[in-house]
Amino acid sequence: MDHMTQTQLAIVHRALKEIADATSHDLTLRQALVLLSVGARGVPANQQTLADQHDLLKPTLSKIIANLAGMTGDVKREAGMGLLTVDLDPTDMRNRVVSLSKDGDRILTRAMKRAFAPRAE
Repeated sequence: MDHMTQTQLAIVHRALKEIADATSHDLTLRQALVLLSVGARGVPANQQTLADQHDLLKPTLSKIIANLAGMTGDVKREAGMGLLTVDLDPTDMRNRVVSLSKDGDRILTRAMKRAFAPRAE
């Protein structure tokens, strides 16, 4: 493995470690990927678009989102992590729109700052 690849892996590792340390929940790899994907978009994402991007069936993605979210519409989920918010898509009521919650945004922002911070060798 070349030095550039090792450096990139170290950055990804630091980001994922920071996310894991900032939450009191154990995230699965799929949950972490969905969280990062929603954060990378910067704008609310349609659930079907996320399902296509991650090559998942919509019901499977719905379960992942439900675990990451604290609220789904007006329904509070006791097991939700509160990292995402979910609303109905105003243009298509059959779809949901997913975005980062304040906590999710704070955690990802901090993780990226720490992951890309200069390291003393």
